[in-house]
Amino acid sequence: MSTKISKAFDDFKSLCASLLPDHKMLTNPYAAEQNTAAALALGFGLVLGAGENTHRTINCMMSLRRNFHLILTRKFYATELNIVGKEDAMKQLFEDQKLIISYVEKNPTISSNSIAKIDFLSDNGIEFVFTEQDNYLKLETIFRVEYFENL
Repeated sequence: MSTKISKAFDDFKSLCASLLPDHKMLTNPYAAEQNTAAALALGFGLVLGAGENTHRTINCMMSLRRNFHLILTRKFYATELNIVGKEDAMKQLFEDQKLIISYVEKNPTISSNSIAKIDFLSDNGIEFVFTEQDNYLKLETIFRVEYFENL
């Protein structure tokens, strides 16, 4: 694939994999509950979100922005009356998120020739992922990626 969006996606995915080396790649980050238990226990994935034309053209290249949704998952071990395990998993998700945000904010092009700029936008807060056997937590973080495509 020769488009910048493909390269930007691959570059950001590689960055996340290098910063989260113990995490497994989610095979379906669009539907977290459809992933394997091993991936959900400590996983990450990328979802391509909404895009927009910035209406800027430079040297026959069009600037585009697209939201990348980083999905982080963790299994939690807690009984109904003992919430410490769930709280620990929640805090660990935010620690994982902070690794990525800190790197991006210090390196807004992530040392990639495909990404002009990347910014942390927001997150959706902690969500539950229920499967037939276990329960997991999910944190979806949204980054805005700007890239240039040839016209």
